[in-house]
Amino acid sequence: MRIRNLILIFAGLLVAGLAAAAPPHSITYEKKSAAPGTTLIISGNEFTVIRLPIRDFNGTKYAITLPVPSQDGIIFFGDVFTTHSTDPIGANTTIDGFQALVTVSDHRFYSLSADFVTPGTNVFEVNGFAQAIVRIQVGTMVLDLSEFFLSPDPLSSPLAPPETNVNIGAGFNAVSFAEWWKWTDPVTQVNALNLWIDYIRIIAL
Repeated sequence: MRIRNLILIFAGLLVAGLAAAAPPHSITYEKKSAAPGTTLIISGNEFTVIRLPIRDFNGTKYAITLPVPSQDGIIFFGDVFTTHSTDPIGANTTIDGFQALVTVSDHRFYSLSADFVTPGTNVFEVNGFAQAIVRIQVGTMVLDLSEFFLSPDPLSSPLAPPETNVNIGAGFNAVSFAEWWKWTDPVTQVNALNLWIDYIRIIAL
């Protein structure tokens, strides 16, 4: 679950202000419909469509539909965070008719740490991913949700393996263990996000 936690940290940073920077990638919303319980395959990953009831801070009721990662119909997680706010969100698109700010970013973590399975040695690890942060203004609230796909394949499971994971022995210089060919611009992951976002729907109840 380590990569999941790291991704959530980045999500918080972006929502806090880093999203204002111009990203190298962007995605577009093209509305698609799918009923709750529908299984979708996005870049080889299983997603299940869920629908959540959401109430704004004036009492208006809504339902939001979105696809979440799953395995054999069992969902990993599906969450939406709401904030009481009517301040402009700097929208750059609309989602199902509502003003929205969509930011796509891609990241890579490089780390060296002790291997506790083999004492006295170190492990070099690299994790890469692309992530979409979605903010939607709905009534008196802002909805925040996100999704990510890991490299090298567009994997959405938090249990997916890292791009690089190699024991370098007792040394502290990992350069000769670099897998340069793996650490590329995650275009396929961005394309997967471009399809995922299309299934977000919001309706007033």
